[in-house]
Amino acid sequence: MAFNTPYKLFKRYASHEGGIADPCIVSWPDGLSARGQVRDNYAHVSDVTPTLYDLLGITGLDVVKGIRQIPLEGVSFAAALRDPGDSTGKDTQFYSMMGTRGIWHRGWFANTVHPPTTSAPRGWSHFGDDRWELFHIDADRSQLRDLADELPDKLGALKSLWHENAMRQHAYPLNDMSVFELIADGAFVAAGASEGRAVFYSGTPATHTSVRGLIRGRSFALRAVLSVDDPDAEGVLFSQGSRSGGHVLYIADRHLHYVCNTSGAEQTITSRTPVTPGRRSVGVKFARNGAIEGTFDVSGDVALYIDDDIVGSLGAVRMTGLDLMQTVSAGRSVAYSVSANYTSPYPYTGGVLEEVAIAFEDEAQRYPHVESDAAFTRD
Repeated sequence: MAFNTPYKLFKRYASHEGGIADPCIVSWPDGLSARGQVRDNYAHVSDVTPTLYDLLGITGLDVVKGIRQIPLEGVSFAAALRDPGDSTGKDTQFYSMMGTRGIWHRGWFANTVHPPTTSAPRGWSHFGDDRWELFHIDADRSQLRDLADELPDKLGALKSLWHENAMRQHAYPLNDMSVFELIADGAFVAAGASEGRAVFYSGTPATHTSVRGLIRGRSFALRAVLSVDDPDAEGVLFSQGSRSGGHVLYIADRHLHYVCNTSGAEQTITSRTPVTPGRRSVGVKFARNGAIEGTFDVSGDVALYIDDDIVGSLGAVRMTGLDLMQTVSAGRSVAYSVSANYTSPYPYTGGVLEEVAIAFEDEAQRYPHVESDAAFTRD
Protein backbone atom coordinates (compact mmCIF):
# COMPACT_ATOMS: atom_id res chain seq x y z
CA MET A 1 0.00 0.00 0.00
CA ALA A 2 3.02 2.34 0.27
CA PHE A 3 2.73 3.30 -3.40
CA ASN A 4 -0.75 4.78 -2.72
CA THR A 5 0.62 7.23 -0.14
CA PRO A 6 -0.79 9.64 0.94
CA TYR A 7 -4.10 7.99 0.09
CA LYS A 8 -5.77 5.26 2.14
CA LEU A 9 -6.43 1.66 1.03
CA PHE A 10 -5.97 0.21 -2.47
CA LYS A 11 -7.67 -1.47 -5.44
CA ARG A 12 -11.15 -3.02 -4.87
CA TYR A 13 -12.03 -0.32 -2.28
CA ALA A 14 -14.51 2.19 -3.73
CA SER A 15 -14.42 4.14 -0.49
CA HIS A 16 -11.01 5.87 -0.44
CA GLU A 17 -8.70 7.64 -2.84
CA GLY A 18 -6.18 4.79 -2.68
CA GLY A 19 -8.73 2.62 -4.48
CA ILE A 20 -10.14 5.10 -6.99
CA ALA A 21 -7.61 7.89 -7.67
CA ASP A 22 -5.28 7.54 -10.68
CA PRO A 23 -3.07 9.97 -12.58
CA CYS A 24 -4.25 11.03 -16.02
CA ILE A 25 -2.03 12.61 -18.68
CA VAL A 26 -3.65 14.18 -21.73
CA SER A 27 -1.69 15.12 -24.84
CA TRP A 28 -3.16 16.44 -28.09
CA PRO A 29 -0.76 18.99 -29.61
CA ASP A 30 -2.97 19.69 -32.63
CA GLY A 31 -6.15 20.17 -30.60
CA LEU A 32 -5.16 21.61 -27.22
CA SER A 33 -2.98 24.66 -26.63
CA ALA A 34 -2.26 23.84 -22.96
CA ARG A 35 1.26 22.58 -22.23
CA GLY A 36 2.47 21.26 -18.87
CA GLN A 37 -0.58 22.50 -16.97
CA VAL A 38 -2.50 20.82 -14.16
CA ARG A 39 -6.28 20.55 -13.86
CA ASP A 40 -8.01 19.99 -10.54
CA ASN A 41 -11.48 19.25 -11.92
CA TYR A 42 -13.01 16.02 -10.63
CA ALA A 43 -13.09 13.47 -13.45
CA HIS A 44 -13.86 9.77 -13.71
CA VAL A 45 -13.07 7.11 -16.31
CA SER A 46 -16.74 7.27 -17.37
CA ASP A 47 -16.08 10.86 -18.46
CA VAL A 48 -13.43 9.90 -21.02
CA THR A 49 -15.77 8.82 -23.82
CA PRO A 50 -18.03 11.90 -23.55
CA THR A 51 -14.88 14.05 -23.57
CA LEU A 52 -13.54 12.41 -26.73
CA TYR A 53 -16.91 12.84 -28.42
CA ASP A 54 -16.91 16.50 -27.41
CA LEU A 55 -13.34 17.15 -28.58
CA LEU A 56 -13.98 15.47 -31.93
CA GLY A 57 -17.36 17.09 -32.41
CA ILE A 58 -19.28 13.85 -32.78
CA THR A 59 -22.47 12.56 -31.21
CA GLY A 60 -22.92 9.13 -29.67
CA LEU A 61 -25.43 6.77 -31.24
CA ASP A 62 -28.77 6.18 -29.53
CA VAL A 63 -29.46 2.99 -31.49
CA VAL A 64 -26.97 0.46 -32.87
CA LYS A 65 -28.26 -2.32 -35.16
CA GLY A 66 -31.74 -1.83 -33.78
CA ILE A 67 -30.64 -2.02 -30.14
CA ARG A 68 -31.21 1.09 -28.02
CA GLN A 69 -28.01 2.04 -26.21
CA ILE A 70 -27.74 2.79 -22.50
CA PRO A 71 -27.00 6.52 -22.11
CA LEU A 72 -23.42 7.40 -21.22
CA GLU A 73 -23.01 8.07 -17.50
CA GLY A 74 -20.06 10.48 -17.75
CA VAL A 75 -19.68 14.20 -18.33
CA SER A 76 -17.29 15.83 -20.80
CA PHE A 77 -14.32 17.63 -19.25
CA ALA A 78 -13.23 19.12 -22.59
CA ALA A 79 -14.00 22.65 -21.39
CA ALA A 80 -11.53 22.29 -18.52
CA LEU A 81 -8.85 21.01 -20.88
CA ARG A 82 -9.20 24.16 -22.95
CA ASP A 83 -9.48 26.61 -20.06
CA PRO A 84 -8.62 25.88 -16.39
CA GLY A 85 -11.25 28.36 -15.29
CA ASP A 86 -14.13 26.58 -17.02
CA SER A 87 -16.39 24.16 -15.18
CA THR A 88 -17.17 20.72 -16.55
CA GLY A 89 -20.62 20.74 -15.00
CA LYS A 90 -19.90 17.50 -13.14
CA ASP A 91 -21.52 17.46 -9.69
CA THR A 92 -21.63 13.82 -8.63
CA GLN A 93 -19.73 10.55 -8.99
CA PHE A 94 -21.08 7.23 -7.68
CA TYR A 95 -18.94 4.26 -6.54
CA SER A 96 -19.78 0.69 -5.52
CA MET A 97 -17.65 -2.46 -5.41
CA MET A 98 -18.05 -5.71 -3.46
CA GLY A 99 -20.18 -4.02 -0.81
CA THR A 100 -17.86 -1.04 -0.37
CA ARG A 101 -19.51 2.25 -1.33
CA GLY A 102 -18.67 5.88 -1.94
CA ILE A 103 -20.02 9.05 -3.47
CA TRP A 104 -18.43 12.37 -4.43
CA HIS A 105 -20.63 15.46 -4.66
CA ARG A 106 -19.39 19.03 -5.14
CA GLY A 107 -16.19 18.58 -3.19
CA TRP A 108 -17.56 16.28 -0.48
CA PHE A 109 -17.13 12.53 -0.21
CA ALA A 110 -19.17 10.03 1.83
CA ASN A 111 -18.11 6.41 2.06
CA THR A 112 -18.25 3.14 3.94
CA VAL A 113 -15.93 0.13 3.97
CA HIS A 114 -17.73 -3.22 3.98
CA PRO A 115 -15.49 -6.26 4.36
CA PRO A 116 -16.50 -9.50 2.59
CA THR A 117 -18.24 -12.01 4.78
CA THR A 118 -18.85 -15.75 4.85
CA SER A 119 -21.71 -15.60 7.36
CA ALA A 120 -25.11 -17.00 6.46
CA PRO A 121 -26.86 -16.20 4.24
CA ARG A 122 -23.73 -16.38 2.19
CA GLY A 123 -22.71 -13.17 0.50
CA TRP A 124 -25.23 -10.92 2.23
CA SER A 125 -24.53 -9.31 5.55
CA HIS A 126 -25.87 -6.31 7.48
CA PHE A 127 -25.17 -3.49 5.03
CA GLY A 128 -27.35 -1.22 7.15
CA ASP A 129 -24.94 -1.57 10.06
CA ASP A 130 -21.95 -0.16 8.15
CA ARG A 131 -20.57 3.10 9.51
CA TRP A 132 -20.32 5.88 6.94
CA GLU A 133 -17.55 8.48 6.92
CA LEU A 134 -17.68 12.04 5.62
CA PHE A 135 -14.79 14.05 4.19
CA HIS A 136 -14.51 17.52 2.67
CA ILE A 137 -12.27 16.09 0.01
CA ASP A 138 -11.58 19.40 -1.73
CA ALA A 139 -9.59 20.40 1.36
CA ASP A 140 -8.71 16.90 2.63
CA ARG A 141 -7.64 14.68 -0.28
CA SER A 142 -6.00 12.16 2.08
CA GLN A 143 -9.30 11.65 3.93
CA LEU A 144 -7.74 12.25 7.35
CA ARG A 145 -10.52 14.18 9.08
CA ASP A 146 -13.82 12.31 9.35
CA LEU A 147 -16.63 14.88 9.73
CA ALA A 148 -19.49 12.37 10.02
CA ASP A 149 -20.21 13.14 13.70
CA GLU A 150 -19.87 16.90 13.21
CA LEU A 151 -22.10 17.15 10.14
CA PRO A 152 -24.74 14.40 10.37
CA ASP A 153 -27.20 16.24 8.08
CA LYS A 154 -24.58 16.59 5.37
CA LEU A 155 -23.74 12.90 5.66
CA GLY A 156 -27.42 11.95 5.53
CA ALA A 157 -27.91 13.94 2.34
CA LEU A 158 -24.96 12.23 0.66
CA LYS A 159 -26.14 8.79 1.74
CA SER A 160 -29.53 9.53 0.18
CA LEU A 161 -27.80 10.71 -2.97
CA TRP A 162 -25.81 7.46 -3.07
CA HIS A 163 -29.05 5.48 -2.86
CA GLU A 164 -30.64 7.51 -5.68
CA ASN A 165 -27.65 6.82 -7.90
CA ALA A 166 -27.57 3.15 -6.93
CA MET A 167 -31.18 2.79 -8.07
CA ARG A 168 -30.49 4.63 -11.32
CA GLN A 169 -27.32 2.67 -12.11
CA HIS A 170 -28.62 -0.76 -11.10
CA ALA A 171 -26.20 -1.25 -8.18
CA TYR A 172 -28.74 -3.23 -6.16
CA PRO A 173 -28.74 -5.89 -4.86
CA LEU A 174 -25.48 -5.36 -3.01
CA ASN A 175 -23.07 -8.28 -2.87
CA ASP A 176 -20.23 -8.77 -0.41
CA MET A 177 -18.90 -12.16 -1.44
CA SER A 178 -15.14 -12.56 -1.11
CA VAL A 179 -12.88 -13.13 -4.11
CA PHE A 180 -12.68 -16.81 -3.20
CA GLU A 181 -16.48 -17.12 -3.07
CA LEU A 182 -16.95 -15.31 -6.35
CA ILE A 183 -14.55 -17.73 -8.03
CA ALA A 184 -16.07 -20.78 -6.37
CA ASP A 185 -19.55 -19.67 -7.48
CA GLY A 186 -18.35 -19.17 -11.04
CA ALA A 187 -18.87 -15.42 -11.10
CA PHE A 188 -15.68 -14.95 -13.11
CA VAL A 189 -16.17 -16.43 -16.57
CA ALA A 190 -13.64 -16.25 -19.36
CA ALA A 191 -13.68 -17.16 -23.02
CA GLY A 192 -13.25 -20.89 -23.39
CA ALA A 193 -13.03 -21.47 -19.63
CA SER A 194 -15.64 -24.20 -19.59
CA GLU A 195 -16.41 -24.70 -23.27
CA GLY A 196 -14.80 -27.31 -25.48
CA ARG A 197 -13.92 -24.81 -28.21
CA ALA A 198 -13.12 -21.13 -28.50
CA VAL A 199 -12.90 -19.10 -31.73
CA PHE A 200 -11.17 -15.76 -32.29
CA TYR A 201 -11.33 -13.46 -35.31
CA SER A 202 -8.82 -10.98 -36.67
CA GLY A 203 -9.72 -7.32 -36.22
CA THR A 204 -12.03 -7.87 -33.27
CA PRO A 205 -11.20 -6.37 -29.85
CA ALA A 206 -8.78 -8.36 -27.73
CA THR A 207 -10.32 -10.57 -25.03
CA HIS A 208 -9.10 -10.21 -21.47
CA THR A 209 -9.38 -13.57 -19.73
CA SER A 210 -10.38 -13.63 -16.09
CA VAL A 211 -8.80 -15.67 -13.31
CA ARG A 212 -10.45 -18.80 -14.71
CA GLY A 213 -8.24 -18.49 -17.76
CA LEU A 214 -8.44 -20.10 -21.18
CA ILE A 215 -6.18 -23.16 -21.42
CA ARG A 216 -6.77 -24.28 -17.82
CA GLY A 217 -4.15 -27.03 -17.98
CA ARG A 218 -5.92 -28.85 -20.80
CA SER A 219 -4.60 -30.56 -23.90
CA PHE A 220 -5.57 -28.51 -26.93
CA ALA A 221 -5.29 -28.08 -30.68
CA LEU A 222 -4.89 -24.52 -31.93
CA ARG A 223 -5.56 -23.95 -35.63
CA ALA A 224 -5.41 -20.78 -37.72
CA VAL A 225 -7.13 -20.72 -41.12
CA LEU A 226 -5.59 -18.13 -43.43
CA SER A 227 -4.64 -17.20 -46.94
CA VAL A 228 -1.00 -16.56 -47.79
CA ASP A 229 -1.05 -14.19 -50.75
CA ASP A 230 2.54 -12.98 -50.50
CA PRO A 231 5.52 -15.33 -50.08
CA ASP A 232 6.82 -12.85 -47.48
CA ALA A 233 3.59 -12.82 -45.45
CA GLU A 234 4.34 -12.35 -41.77
CA GLY A 235 2.89 -11.43 -38.42
CA VAL A 236 1.08 -12.71 -35.34
CA LEU A 237 -1.78 -15.15 -35.88
CA PHE A 238 -2.64 -15.77 -32.23
CA SER A 239 -1.33 -14.24 -29.02
CA GLN A 240 -2.11 -14.82 -25.37
CA GLY A 241 -0.25 -13.10 -22.55
CA SER A 242 2.97 -11.07 -22.56
CA ARG A 243 6.72 -11.33 -21.94
CA SER A 244 6.04 -12.45 -18.37
CA GLY A 245 4.09 -15.48 -19.58
CA GLY A 246 1.95 -16.61 -22.50
CA HIS A 247 2.12 -18.23 -25.91
CA VAL A 248 2.07 -16.99 -29.48
CA LEU A 249 1.78 -18.40 -33.01
CA TYR A 250 3.28 -16.26 -35.77
CA ILE A 251 4.91 -16.28 -39.20
CA ALA A 252 8.33 -14.71 -39.76
CA ASP A 253 11.03 -15.29 -42.38
CA ARG A 254 8.50 -17.44 -44.29
CA HIS A 255 8.39 -19.97 -41.43
CA LEU A 256 5.83 -20.77 -38.76
CA HIS A 257 6.89 -20.15 -35.16
CA TYR A 258 5.32 -21.09 -31.84
CA VAL A 259 6.63 -19.75 -28.54
CA CYS A 260 5.42 -20.71 -25.07
CA ASN A 261 6.77 -18.27 -22.51
CA THR A 262 6.91 -19.40 -18.88
CA SER A 263 7.95 -16.62 -16.50
CA GLY A 264 10.18 -15.14 -19.19
CA ALA A 265 11.75 -18.42 -20.36
CA GLU A 266 10.89 -18.94 -24.03
CA GLN A 267 10.28 -22.43 -25.41
CA THR A 268 10.39 -22.08 -29.21
CA ILE A 269 9.46 -24.30 -32.14
CA THR A 270 10.14 -23.27 -35.74
CA SER A 271 8.80 -25.11 -38.78
CA ARG A 272 11.28 -27.11 -40.82
CA THR A 273 9.57 -26.02 -44.04
CA PRO A 274 8.30 -22.59 -45.14
CA VAL A 275 4.68 -21.47 -45.23
CA THR A 276 3.98 -21.32 -48.97
CA PRO A 277 1.31 -19.20 -50.71
CA GLY A 278 -2.23 -20.51 -50.82
CA ARG A 279 -5.02 -21.20 -48.37
CA ARG A 280 -3.44 -22.78 -45.30
CA SER A 281 -4.38 -24.28 -41.97
CA VAL A 282 -1.51 -23.89 -39.51
CA GLY A 283 -1.25 -24.45 -35.80
CA VAL A 284 -0.04 -26.43 -32.82
CA LYS A 285 -1.22 -29.39 -30.81
CA PHE A 286 -0.40 -29.71 -27.12
CA ALA A 287 -0.74 -33.13 -25.45
CA ARG A 288 -0.55 -32.85 -21.70
CA ASN A 289 1.41 -35.66 -20.02
CA GLY A 290 2.33 -34.19 -16.67
CA ALA A 291 0.85 -32.01 -13.96
CA ILE A 292 1.25 -31.16 -10.31
CA GLU A 293 -1.99 -32.20 -8.62
CA GLY A 294 -4.31 -29.31 -7.89
CA THR A 295 -2.29 -26.68 -9.77
CA PHE A 296 -1.99 -25.11 -13.21
CA ASP A 297 1.62 -26.30 -13.53
CA VAL A 298 1.37 -28.65 -16.53
CA SER A 299 3.75 -29.94 -19.19
CA GLY A 300 3.46 -31.94 -22.38
CA ASP A 301 4.48 -32.43 -25.99
CA VAL A 302 3.90 -29.84 -28.69
CA ALA A 303 3.64 -30.53 -32.43
CA LEU A 304 3.67 -27.77 -35.05
CA TYR A 305 1.49 -28.20 -38.17
CA ILE A 306 1.21 -26.73 -41.64
CA ASP A 307 -1.98 -28.17 -43.09
CA ASP A 308 -1.84 -31.86 -42.08
CA ASP A 309 1.92 -32.16 -41.92
CA ILE A 310 3.93 -32.08 -38.70
CA VAL A 311 6.73 -29.59 -39.36
CA GLY A 312 8.23 -29.35 -35.89
CA SER A 313 7.94 -30.73 -32.37
CA LEU A 314 9.20 -30.22 -28.83
CA GLY A 315 8.78 -32.31 -25.71
CA ALA A 316 8.41 -31.39 -22.04
CA VAL A 317 6.96 -27.96 -22.79
CA ARG A 318 5.69 -26.22 -19.67
CA MET A 319 2.35 -24.47 -20.08
CA THR A 320 2.43 -22.95 -16.60
CA GLY A 321 0.80 -19.54 -16.32
CA LEU A 322 -1.60 -19.81 -19.25
CA ASP A 323 -4.63 -19.85 -16.98
CA LEU A 324 -4.54 -16.49 -15.31
CA MET A 325 -5.50 -12.95 -16.32
CA GLN A 326 -4.14 -12.44 -19.83
CA THR A 327 -5.01 -10.68 -23.06
CA VAL A 328 -5.94 -12.87 -26.04
CA SER A 329 -5.97 -11.56 -29.62
CA ALA A 330 -5.97 -12.83 -33.21
CA GLY A 331 -4.19 -11.27 -36.16
CA ARG A 332 -1.88 -9.16 -33.98
CA SER A 333 -0.25 -8.98 -30.59
CA VAL A 334 -1.58 -6.59 -27.95
CA ALA A 335 0.41 -4.60 -25.39
CA TYR A 336 3.70 -6.44 -24.81
CA SER A 337 4.94 -9.15 -27.14
CA VAL A 338 5.09 -12.73 -25.84
CA SER A 339 8.47 -13.31 -27.48
CA ALA A 340 11.58 -11.15 -27.81
CA ASN A 341 11.76 -12.19 -31.47
CA TYR A 342 9.18 -9.66 -32.63
CA THR A 343 7.85 -6.25 -31.62
CA SER A 344 4.18 -5.85 -30.78
CA PRO A 345 1.68 -5.45 -32.37
CA TYR A 346 3.24 -7.18 -35.43
CA PRO A 347 -0.07 -7.62 -37.31
CA TYR A 348 -0.48 -10.34 -39.91
CA THR A 349 0.16 -8.93 -43.40
CA GLY A 350 0.50 -10.46 -46.84
CA GLY A 351 -2.72 -12.42 -46.57
CA VAL A 352 -6.03 -12.72 -44.74
CA LEU A 353 -6.55 -14.47 -41.40
CA GLU A 354 -10.01 -16.02 -41.37
CA GLU A 355 -10.16 -17.39 -37.82
CA VAL A 356 -8.24 -19.03 -35.02
CA ALA A 357 -9.92 -21.90 -33.18
CA ILE A 358 -8.82 -23.72 -30.04
CA ALA A 359 -10.34 -27.14 -29.35
CA PHE A 360 -9.82 -28.66 -25.92
CA GLU A 361 -9.52 -32.39 -25.36
CA ASP A 362 -9.91 -32.47 -21.57
CA GLU A 363 -12.55 -31.27 -19.15
CA ALA A 364 -11.71 -27.98 -17.48
CA GLN A 365 -10.72 -28.52 -13.87
CA ARG A 366 -11.56 -26.11 -11.05
CA TYR A 367 -8.89 -25.14 -8.52
CA PRO A 368 -10.59 -22.32 -6.57
CA HIS A 369 -7.73 -21.89 -4.10
CA VAL A 370 -5.23 -21.41 -6.94
CA GLU A 371 -7.55 -18.97 -8.70
CA SER A 372 -8.20 -16.95 -5.55
CA ASP A 373 -4.48 -16.78 -4.79
CA ALA A 374 -3.88 -15.50 -8.29
CA ALA A 375 -6.60 -12.87 -7.86
CA PHE A 376 -5.17 -11.64 -4.57
CA THR A 377 -1.67 -11.30 -6.06
CA ARG A 378 -3.20 -8.71 -8.39
CA ASP A 379 -5.27 -6.96 -5.69
